[in-house]
Amino acid sequence: MTRSAWRLALALGLLAAAAGVVYLVPLVRDGINTAALYGFPVTLGGWTGAEGVPEWALPDDPRERAAIRRTYRHGQEQAWVSVAIFTRQDDVSRRASINFIYPERN
Repeated sequence: MTRSAWRLALALGLLAAAAGVVYLVPLVRDGINTAALYGFPVTLGGWTGAEGVPEWALPDDPRERAAIRRTYRHGQEQAWVSVAIFTRQDDVSRRASINFIYPERN
């Protein structure tokens, strides 16, 4: 085979491999997997947690699908933690933050 035939075969092989990968990758679903969210530990390195936080410290976000909010204590110190799942974030009000992560081109 000539050199150009090898290049053509290699290019077609890579194209077929890429098409196979795209075809075999599972689709992304819009479902919520809350198992990982509720698996968040109640004890973190000596800090003990209790469900709930003050509303003024961590207010609810109406766009969250599922969330946990905990107050962790270690002696006299206190920390509030909120972990939430958000879906479908491509709306106009959040476009600036999405562009910061994935900048639009052209």
